[in-house]
Amino acid sequence: MAVVSPAAHAQTADVGGQDVSGLLQQLQQQRGNGGAGLSRAPQPQAQTIQIPDSPQPLNPPSRIELILSKRANLPLQLFGYDVFAGLNQITVPQVGSIQGYYVLGPGDQLRINLRGQENASYDIVVGNDGNVTLPKLAPIRAAGRTFADFQASLDSAVKQSYISTSAYVSVGQFRQVRVTVAGEVNAPGVKLATGMSSPLDALILAMGVKKSGSLRNIRILRGGRTIPYDLYHVLLNDGSAPQVLLADGDRIVVPTLGKVAAVSGWVRRPAIYELAPGQSSMPVKELLRLAGGLQVRGSFRYALQTTDADGRLSLDAMTAPTGQARDGDILFVEQAVSEQVGRFEFFGPSNLAGGYSLSSYRNLSALLRAPGAMGEAPYMLLGVISRKDPRTLQRQVIAFSPAEIRAGKADIPLQGEDIVRIFNRREAALM
Repeated sequence: MAVVSPAAHAQTADVGGQDVSGLLQQLQQQRGNGGAGLSRAPQPQAQTIQIPDSPQPLNPPSRIELILSKRANLPLQLFGYDVFAGLNQITVPQVGSIQGYYVLGPGDQLRINLRGQENASYDIVVGNDGNVTLPKLAPIRAAGRTFADFQASLDSAVKQSYISTSAYVSVGQFRQVRVTVAGEVNAPGVKLATGMSSPLDALILAMGVKKSGSLRNIRILRGGRTIPYDLYHVLLNDGSAPQVLLADGDRIVVPTLGKVAAVSGWVRRPAIYELAPGQSSMPVKELLRLAGGLQVRGSFRYALQTTDADGRLSLDAMTAPTGQARDGDILFVEQAVSEQVGRFEFFGPSNLAGGYSLSSYRNLSALLRAPGAMGEAPYMLLGVISRKDPRTLQRQVIAFSPAEIRAGKADIPLQGEDIVRIFNRREAALM
């Protein structure tokens, strides 16, 4: 057992080849509050790891971005790599209480408070033997156990050895861990973090993943096992991100970029997306989900651009987002013809100007005969209707005489998306 004082000195570590003083800041010791049994640990103060000031690596378009942008005839970027832009520090732990899945290890400092018939406070660092020892208690194993598991064991031991005494525990300061980041990162090497750091924190310390590197096939080598890490789960915030914290000696390997497919058009995140490890194709619906779905409600057209075996591009129209997108494919999402079903617009020197339903006015005569429709000093010889041709989608202008329409000598049925315009005498004089 090692008993330490609440104060701790700032650490100096080598990150990215430079010495950084004050790398790990002192965490304030926190006491548990009253109540029976063992409470959830209070929230510790965050630790900040500062990345040395250095020019950010240039991030020009990658070759795959240039190729797919040329095929789509518009700029497309790989999704996710901008998360590393402009970052110069990481802060751990994240806001919130220490979670029960945190695995304790040598170097973690614990604040244990006994309250009741026995009142005492202990600042204990988990030693190299992995045990924590309190007076009247046998050593309790801490290293390699989750925080929740250790809480339960401590609570049971205190109740057996002390009378009417409750125990409260919190993590006062997290241990340092050294991990190696290798592969397609901007600054590979050994990085110093804490036990509450995530693989993303280590990648930030490595100055981010290159565009030639994979975000979905990252591997964490720990002992004799491999832990897969898909950064898309974190970036998309879909709730499926694994709770992985770094351990001393971890090796994080970033392989080269895998197969990709792109989305362009009326989606929330048009970009180039990497297929999951082992996938040779991706359902078009899944590709749309990665892109955040459709940008707005409405009617849309879909087309999938594919590459034949001989390198020729082909564009296949789809009535719905179905089928599979393969490596190098581009999904185009375009808005279909916007139709305001059953509505038209009325403009002119009248208080009635605005949008109307065809159920109110099916014919031009009904509109122009409405009280106040013609306004003051109307020009009765000319009015126009701008109407969209359903076949060519081009607008054509239909002229009419308001005087003849109001007199019942002529009439024109109104259609959806019509734009009706009448003029006053002053406007007519300027034409």
